[in-house]
Amino acid sequence: MERQYTVEMTITVDDEDLFHGQTVDELVFGQLRRNSFPSWYYSGKIKTVEDCFQEESNYMEINIGDKFGDWTVLALSDKTDSSHNKYYTCQCVCGTIRTINRGKLISGKSKSCGCKRKVNMTGKIVKDLLFLEPSGYKNGKVIWKCKCLKCGRICNRTVSKAKEVGTCGNHRDGKTLNENRKKRTQVDGTIVQSLTQKMSKNNTSGIKGVSFNKTKGLWVAQIGFQGKNYSLGAFKKIEDAEKARKDAEERFFKPIIDKYKKDWFERKEKNAKN
Repeated sequence: MERQYTVEMTITVDDEDLFHGQTVDELVFGQLRRNSFPSWYYSGKIKTVEDCFQEESNYMEINIGDKFGDWTVLALSDKTDSSHNKYYTCQCVCGTIRTINRGKLISGKSKSCGCKRKVNMTGKIVKDLLFLEPSGYKNGKVIWKCKCLKCGRICNRTVSKAKEVGTCGNHRDGKTLNENRKKRTQVDGTIVQSLTQKMSKNNTSGIKGVSFNKTKGLWVAQIGFQGKNYSLGAFKKIEDAEKARKDAEERFFKPIIDKYKKDWFERKEKNAKN
């Protein structure tokens, strides 16, 4: 029984012949010719042009150095899938390296890492940074040459880093980092200001150092001190987790704060006498 499949598309063959609205038997793909399709074509699995491209890709040879869009093939990857498809390690023109399915390379479904779809930031301002021009790529992200509007310094930032830092890195809260460092007070190797800092905006429990573990279904308490993180236990009630956190603050934070206050009053009295 002869099968007829109608395809609504236009295909260029040898840059001259055009086929539109023809049956698959009348289309020519690469080295395939009418009445000379391999056995897989007549198996009934091939119903669309995409199927034909996919099946043909199993017979086409890909060599190191071949180019597919902006991809350059570097090596055959060890990766596979449940259908035993081959994958190739490829490098985009921007430097990004990824593992791509060979069918997507040959069919053109994958032409790049998407770097050319990046938003043009030239002339735009993010916080206190003016974007001037792209200066390179790193891990698939565009690195931009930026001018700090606070001091005029030139720096390199990705868009995400610009949103996070907002300046050239020499400023914080409108002042230089050196000016901010002068305000920091250390007691026994601990910055006192860090012990009384505000709660993180990502906190959902409303209590510093307490979070809910969805896997265990328990409230977890923890505290950070002098570069180490201490687990205070997991509790069924949030009140118990809060108590564990406050007890830990009394143990770790209070001696440092009390010593700071004592030193502060002593310095104040000394200055008053002078």
